[in-house]
Order: sequence, then C-alpha cells, then structure tokens
Amino acid sequence: MKVAVFGAAGRTGVEVIRAALAKGHEVTAVVRDASAVTEENVTVAVADVHDQDQVTAAVAGVDAVISTLGGKPRQPTSVYSDGIVKITTAMRASGARRLLCLSTGAIDQSKTPAMQRFVQGIIVKLVFKYGHADMGKMEAILRDVDDLDWTVVRVPGLTAKAATGKYRVAPAPLDKPSMIARADLADYLVSALDDADTSRTIVEISN
Repeated sequence: MKVAVFGAAGRTGVEVIRAALAKGHEVTAVVRDASAVTEENVTVAVADVHDQDQVTAAVAGVDAVISTLGGKPRQPTSVYSDGIVKITTAMRASGARRLLCLSTGAIDQSKTPAMQRFVQGIIVKLVFKYGHADMGKMEAILRDVDDLDWTVVRVPGLTAKAATGKYRVAPAPLDKPSMIARADLADYLVSALDDADTSRTIVEISN
C-alpha cells in the first residue's frame, strides 16, 4: 500500500514510517522541510498543511493517509482542524479513501480514574488547551465525512519506551487509559490501515 504520513518529521511520525516500511508499505513522508527526513527508502513531499495545492500534490497517487500532525502546545493552532480539511479534500481529489489521524484521550475522560483525570485536566488547561480545542474541532469535522474511511485514534499520552507489542484498542472512551509507547502506537496505526471495522469510528489506544 502507498501511504502518506503527515507530521513525518515528528517523533511519532518517524515511528510510523519505520513501522510502515517494516510491513512492506511504500511511504511518502510529508514535511515542511525536506532535510528533516532522515529515514531511507521513503519519498519526501514538501507541503505546508495549510496550503491546499501542496497537500493535494503530496497525496497524489497514495492509497491511504496517516496524520500525526502536531502544533506548538502553548500557542493557538488550527493545524488539526484546518489540516484535516485540507487532507480530506486532497484525498477526494486523488481517490485515496483510508485515513487515520491522532487525537487526545483527554476529550472524553469519563472512564479515566479520578486522580488521573484531575492531573490531566490541569495539564490540558495550562499547556495543551489550544491543541485540545482544535482536536475537538477536527473530530467534529470528521463526524460529518461519510465518503472516506476515517478513523480517529485518541491517545492518553505517549512515551519514548521500546515497543511492547501489547496494547489495548477499543471504541472511545477506553476504561482506565494509560500512556503508551510511540512505537506501539505506530504499530497499531499501520496495522489498522486494513481494518475496515474501524471505519468512521473514534477509538482509543492504551497500554
């Protein structure tokens, strides 16, 4: 499968590229700066996610898109909501149908233990409130998309630990979520490319 990875220069994006290559996929790394891509055997597409023409060009010819986009946590952002509009528009133009993108488990903490919920609430309010709000907009936009096979993957938190190969995935919200290694998240994202059961759903992943 030909897969475009947005946010490919980020820590999660790099893990996704590695996982996709390991499973035999052809990867296009979509970045703003080509020099940021150090992985071998990938096609590099330079695009600003806010530029429709550049995003459309980056997605041309691919079968699926994995978005690991992220913004600066303490600054207002529209990278998630505007980015998803640009990506889905580009996918329609190219004929690609499968889309996986990341969101935050903090959007729904109804099954999160009370103390963890309290701490996460403080962190979101002080550090991630802009990204949190824009991820909510992104999810709302995707709920109205009925012509693409999208899956939103909510993540409670990420670590740089080695992959374990063991993680839980279920329709959000997930019971007692905990942080997960980026490598495990990447493994799931790549494996879910062929998972029709998660089409047009919001899932959560956790250890």
